[in-house]
Formats: sequence, C-alpha cells, structure tokens
Amino acid sequence: MNVDNILKAAEYISKGTSLLSAGPLSFYLTELVAAHDLLMERFAPFHVGDRVRLKKAPDFDSAPGWLHYSHFLVPGTMATVGTAECGSRGFRFGVAFDDESWVDERGLKGVVGAFIPIENKHEFSFGEDWLEPVEQALPALSGAETAYVLGAINALKAPDRFLPRCAHCAQPAGSHALWCRKSPT
Repeated sequence: MNVDNILKAAEYISKGTSLLSAGPLSFYLTELVAAHDLLMERFAPFHVGDRVRLKKAPDFDSAPGWLHYSHFLVPGTMATVGTAECGSRGFRFGVAFDDESWVDERGLKGVVGAFIPIENKHEFSFGEDWLEPVEQALPALSGAETAYVLGAINALKAPDRFLPRCAHCAQPAGSHALWCRKSPT
C-alpha cells in the first residue's frame, strides 16, 4: 500500500468537500454531466451509429481471450458504434461487427469449419486508436454491389487478409454456400 497515494487522495477528498459546501451536490453533478456530454459531442471521433473499420488486429498471444474471434477481428472489418464513452482511458467505443460469427468446429450446423453468423451481435470495446471512420462509399449502389466493391478494395489493400465475400450475407465465401439461406446454390 502506498501511503503517499492515500494522503494525496485524502487531500483531494478534503478539497472536494470544501467545494461542495458552496452549493448542492445536484448542481455539481449536473455540471459534470453537461461537461461530459459536451466533450463527447465536440471531441469524440465517433458517435453512436457511426460506421467504423478496425485498424489493427488484437495481439492474440498477449490477449488470448480474443482468439475465438480472430477469424473476423482483422484490419478492415466493418462495424457500427453502439456506445461511446470517455474517461481516464480516453475515448472508448462499443462496436458491433458486421461479420461477427463463430466457427463450427464440430459440424453442429452441418459443415465443419463453417462460419456461422451471430444473430444477436455482441458489443466489443475498443479505444479510438483501434478504429477509423468509414466514408459513405458509393451510396447509389445496391448492398450486394457495395459489398463487392468494398471486398475488391480490401483485397487490394491486404490480399492475404481478405477472402471474397458472399454478395448475399457478406460472410467469407467458400463452404458457407452450403448453409447460406440467401445463396442461390
């Protein structure tokens, strides 16, 4: 236990108590919330509903908890911001990835190794340095055409990291055609 830190904390509590004696606690809490909201509105790089792209993959060796998600946590994976917050660790964003899925390692859904889409997507928390904005690319194209164009762009950027995507469900192409409900095959 660091005694210096405890003494410093006691000093801050004392200063805070003397500040609050000048008015009701609800006033100061309202001001803190307003300052937080202003900070988020003006300076947060992303807001709820924004489309973002993952800039880098987690280090699966030092953080093995991410390993089960390594098949879609690759640079360029698209997501939507669901929550935004700031605090001592800077801006943090809860994002839901478009390609979130699980790998059927036992053939429970028919094909061993198939990517099974997640219906109720999870929210993954990342700091601002892990994400980049997605420009609203080609709004006149249909969803399938946009997926095809973005897939081609991503393949040019990092061909070894991106597989062709299904035009129907945007999952990696290949064996998924056996379970894709929207696939014509």
